[in-house]
Amino acid sequence: MALGAALVCSGAAQAQVTAGVPGLPGGSQRVSGSVQGTVSYNDNVAGGDAAVAAVRGVTPQDTIYDLGANVNLQLPSGRQTLFLTAAGDLQRHARNSVLDANNYNATGGALGRFGACSASAILNYSHLQTQSQDLTVAVENNVATQEGVNGSLTCSRGHLFAGLQAGYVKMTNSATSAGFVGSETGSVSASAGYQSNSLGRIALSGQYSKTNYIDQPVLSIGQVDEFEQYSATLSYSRRLGMRLSGSASISLQSLKTPATLLASESTFNNLGSNVSFNYRLSSRASIFLGYELSNQASPTVNANYVRVEALRLGANYTLNQRISMHVTGSKSQVDYRGGQPVFSQVSHSDDDQISAGLNMKIGRKISLTLDGTHVDRRADLSAFSYSSNQVTLGLSEAF
Repeated sequence: MALGAALVCSGAAQAQVTAGVPGLPGGSQRVSGSVQGTVSYNDNVAGGDAAVAAVRGVTPQDTIYDLGANVNLQLPSGRQTLFLTAAGDLQRHARNSVLDANNYNATGGALGRFGACSASAILNYSHLQTQSQDLTVAVENNVATQEGVNGSLTCSRGHLFAGLQAGYVKMTNSATSAGFVGSETGSVSASAGYQSNSLGRIALSGQYSKTNYIDQPVLSIGQVDEFEQYSATLSYSRRLGMRLSGSASISLQSLKTPATLLASESTFNNLGSNVSFNYRLSSRASIFLGYELSNQASPTVNANYVRVEALRLGANYTLNQRISMHVTGSKSQVDYRGGQPVFSQVSHSDDDQISAGLNMKIGRKISLTLDGTHVDRRADLSAFSYSSNQVTLGLSEAF
């Protein structure tokens, strides 16, 4: 039963996010969207080695069917725009019905300009099943639900600008008896900077956020139930001609946790960063680079917070008007830090992933896709070190 105990908390950093601005609508169409269906074959859906699959009662090799749709609505009125984006999908497994999922999310709000100022108010909601490799107990699903609100105001005068932003995110997990916890994060930030066509945009900002953990199991008595984070960020973005655009930021961060029955007050100082670059090699080819280094709320009871580092590199190539291709490689590292051990849990994992795909347009609105993905995970608990391969065939129609 040692492995069964280890399964209680195998890690789920992807089930948590921090307060921030959700994705804003793109394009100028008032109504747009698509419907899509995919069929995938995966040689390891268990999220671990053969012993993990046996304890969970999961057959590693499986065929997955997915049917989904998304819609984007925009209602412009003068210098203001109301918008709503929504998406959902039904995922079914041929051999492991316990992994079936119904996922959906929606984001809505308003964007506007008032003289020299622009403002936004955004609400978002999501209901997503935790990925199989991040499930915490045998054959038990976890549904992560997120509710968020975000507001921002930015004003400019000449080349100078200043802004304020505030956000709130509530995250709940259904599998609280298995070591998952929920969290509530509130954040505020203020920024000021300089922008011009020749020099780009440079800004200095200060942020404060506080996270409270909720829905903690009885065994978590004495664990840290909140943390505060202060940070100062320098950011820069610029477009060079028609080929190169990018942004980069670096933050000095101080994370503080209060004293509890089992732990003394602690302060963690570290760096944060976010980098994004896009380069157009030619009219047919482009490459992109992304990097993230951040602190996030922990989805499990054992840790004060989660330290995430991720690097992503990819390329796109358009063969002609109908056929395009892409390849992407990523490397990520997740560390669960602080806290007292309550459950046996993965505290460190490294993930390497490479994927490639082909998109073929059939007519004006129908597309056929073929994608392949390989994943390697190395964890400090060897049972959760594994590899998997997936091939996906998809068909979509835009409207």
